[in-house]
Amino acid sequence: MILIIRIVILKEKLKIEEYEKKRVFEFYKTVATELLKKELYEKHKKELLQKNWKFHC
Repeated sequence: MILIIRIVILKEKLKIEEYEKKRVFEFYKTVATELLKKELYEKHKKELLQKNWKFHC
């Protein structure tokens, strides 16, 4: 009985760890995407302003 409870607890801990890893990955992916958007915007800002386009983030 104790072994079963320990296995269940371990499984729950692993699920939480996986969730945390995914959350951290999503956070860094979002940050990288925003930095790339900003970099591209800065790179092409002159052209965009000349063509009177609006950059949507």
